Parts: sequence; C-alpha cells; structure tokens
Amino acid sequence: MTQQPESFPPDPSDSAEDSSSRSGFLYWFLAVCAAVAIHLLTGYALFAAALPCALAAWKSFRCGFWLLRADPVAARGRACWWFFLAVACWKAAATALAIIVIFLALTGKPPPEKETVAASLILIGGLLTSTLIGIVALAATLRARVRVWVHPSVRGRCHGDFRRLAEYVASSVPYSSRPFNHAIPVLALSLFLPVLGAGTALLIATFALHPNDPPTVPCVIGSCLLTVGPLAMIPVYCYLSSRIIAKTPLDCWPLAELIGRLSSGRSTPGPGARPR
Repeated sequence: MTQQPESFPPDPSDSAEDSSSRSGFLYWFLAVCAAVAIHLLTGYALFAAALPCALAAWKSFRCGFWLLRADPVAARGRACWWFFLAVACWKAAATALAIIVIFLALTGKPPPEKETVAASLILIGGLLTSTLIGIVALAATLRARVRVWVHPSVRGRCHGDFRRLAEYVASSVPYSSRPFNHAIPVLALSLFLPVLGAGTALLIATFALHPNDPPTVPCVIGSCLLTVGPLAMIPVYCYLSSRIIAKTPLDCWPLAELIGRLSSGRSTPGPGARPR
C-alpha cells in the first residue's frame, strides 16, 4: 500500500508565510509607488526600475538559495540553485524593461535616446547573464544526473521547511495542480541565444570591417547561424529537455526518498549529499 506523506502540526511560520503570500499585491503596489516617486524626483527611469526589478527577482533567488542550503542531496541543490538564479536574472531584466516602457509611455513623449539605450542594455544584459548562468546550470544538472523543477512557489508551499516537500510533491501529482516549470525558458535561452548571438555578432563585425566589399564566407556562416542554427538546436533542446527538465516535482524530488527520510527521521543525507 502506498505510504502517505506525514502530516505536520501547524507551526508559527505558517501564518507568516500565508501573510507574506497575501501581502504580495501590497508589496508590488508599494514598490511601484516608490518607483514612481524616484522617477519624479530624479527623472531617471533606470533608477526607478530598481525596486520592482529586485522584487521580481527576489522570490526566485530566495527559493533557489533555500534549496541550495536545505536539499540533503548537495548536487541536486546546486543544480536547482543555478536554475533559480538564472530565472531571477531574466525576471529582473524583463521587469526593469517593462517598468521603463510604462514610465516612458505615461509621459506621452517620445522615448529619449538615453532611456531607450538604457532599456536595451538592461534587456541585453539580463538575457546574457541568464544565458551564462543557464549554461552553468545545464552543466551542473547533467553532472548531477538529476531533473530539476524550478518554480518560485516551492519554498512558500513548504513554509520554508524542507521536510514539508513531500506534501508539496504529493499535491502536485495531478496535472491540473502543476505550475509551469521555469527551467524550460532557461534551457531554451541557454541553447538558442548563443547561436543567434554568434550569427548576429559575426555579421555586424563583417560589415563593420568591410562595409564596401564584405567577404562571402563570414556572411554565409553568419546567415546560416541565424537561419539554420536555431533549427539545428531543436533536437538538442528536445534531448536535453528529456534528460534534465522535470515534468512534475515528483521527477525532481522522488516521493519515496522524501517519505523514507521522514519515516526514519534521518537528517543525515545519503550518497552525494552535503555533509552536516
């Protein structure tokens, strides 16, 4: 008979986590108000985007750092940490760009050139950072031979207690209760963006160095990277996705392992785990 995960008595942290979840809208409202005030006082949309940007990245960063410290299997904790960090980077970049665009749209004036450049730098910098960290995350996950489940709600659903992960995993088994795995866009960025970036950089460098008579070979290589490159990466993505992307939290944290730790009351991890 299938053993059910152990039920835990309520603890004081539950009310704190629930209150934090209910206050999410309030935090965003206060962050946006503070961003508007900074924008009105300084006139720099880039500075005004700092608070919402940090708020968007904080939940993923905190969840990844918690798993890094709490997961008894050290290799799995490190793999999840790198993916959560990559997610935090692209969330911060996307939020910063969105805030700047909103601020510029509300002014009713054409976007100033310096603000447009700043927004572009934020977007490019965030994507590049997320891509580089994603490559590290991919290598760490392949080395650990695990599948990762990345969603910022994991820590909140477990109330910051890794022992409660069995309850979260069990409740996520039905398809309707499964959220989106944020590791998917990280893997896609890590594979497709380097190919597109290399092709774009090669074409720009070729036409910049030889504006009148660009050599044929670099142009052909750059064009192939932009057109054929993404198509060639699709089977690579499918293969890696089947190896490292968890379809459910159960694929990342086996329920039998979690229940076994709860039943035995062991805090010492098994093979490949972090020493305590």
